[in-house]
Amino acid sequence: PRDFRQPATTDLIIGRFGGNVLSSNDESWAKQRKVVASVINERISKTVFNESIVQTEGLLAEVYNKADGKTTDTNQLFDMMKKITIHVLSGAGMGANVDWHSNANEKPREGYKLTYIEACKTVIEAVAGPIVLPVWFMKSWPSFLPGHAFLQNLAPAMVEFPIHTKHLLDEERKRTSGQSGETRSNIMSQLLKASETDGKDGKAMLSEDEMMGNLFVFTSAGFDTTANTLSYALVLLCRYPQWLDWVLEEVDNVMPQDPSEPVDYVSIFPKIVRIMSVMLEVLRLFTPVIHVARDTNAPQTIETSHATYHIPAGCFTYIDGVALHLDPDLWRDLNNKSPEEAPQTAESRADEYAFRPSRWVNPPGSQSALFQPPRGTYVPWS
Repeated sequence: PRDFRQPATTDLIIGRFGGNVLSSNDESWAKQRKVVASVINERISKTVFNESIVQTEGLLAEVYNKADGKTTDTNQLFDMMKKITIHVLSGAGMGANVDWHSNANEKPREGYKLTYIEACKTVIEAVAGPIVLPVWFMKSWPSFLPGHAFLQNLAPAMVEFPIHTKHLLDEERKRTSGQSGETRSNIMSQLLKASETDGKDGKAMLSEDEMMGNLFVFTSAGFDTTANTLSYALVLLCRYPQWLDWVLEEVDNVMPQDPSEPVDYVSIFPKIVRIMSVMLEVLRLFTPVIHVARDTNAPQTIETSHATYHIPAGCFTYIDGVALHLDPDLWRDLNNKSPEEAPQTAESRADEYAFRPSRWVNPPGSQSALFQPPRGTYVPWS
């Protein structure tokens, strides 16, 4: 971490609303990582799981209502994946639970143009580029040029998004300082608790700026990568129905026999080996973070089995996630019972290029049900 540092350009985008664990270096990074690592735990995973089920039930109800007892088609599935993602991130991240349909009628708070969800969605759409522009520039963008309508909507979103986030943060502080003082199972509440618990001399571990910055990372910066991963998974399962059938076998085995019985995270999540392997395989082939960028703080020397590399100071260095995830020495025919069979692709290519979720499933009796890649060989989220 001290030798290969986050480049300054990262801060322009990821640090737009405050310093955070993805944009910081040195002691600041170590401090934030300690707090953040303590927050992402089973309690949060359970919240994400439960919120995902609620949102997916909303999606299915919408599709089935359109079917009216018959077959129906929709070209809105990717939009629905985005909707599920933003609602889950909002609920699990900020404790702002949103019903599948309710946000359509939600009104902004008095004095604001946008609701929290609307501001969040608009900011998310701009993360790839326009978010770095000053607000005055967005407001003055000529109407005859492309992007005018979007920038006119983005300008108030850039102003109001941090205000909405601060409002939710203050409300959570008030709630936890009340008589009950109970910490809720969302990232914001857990982040507040971890920051205050680990602080010294009465000071919180995370500053207000760092709290806002890390909440932005959790609720917004990861939106596109998550929604895209879900979309890729759906397309691949449609493209290769044999793996869809394989997954459905597991679903039938782990789901309660009684449809009215709640889907329990504690009893079900440890059993979903095939579903997990599908998602791991999607992330391997369609890596959300293609290049992990770092900047050398000083001249570096890297020794490998092939050669010695000398890298000067101030040099942009990239880890190529795609190349790592297609390394034949690691992935080719991994956990393949019949390696002589052709890979499940239309093209006659090597196995590492194939969508084959079973490569992640270890043989019965193994120490772990799922394959654990060697450190540094699997970095979909950087």
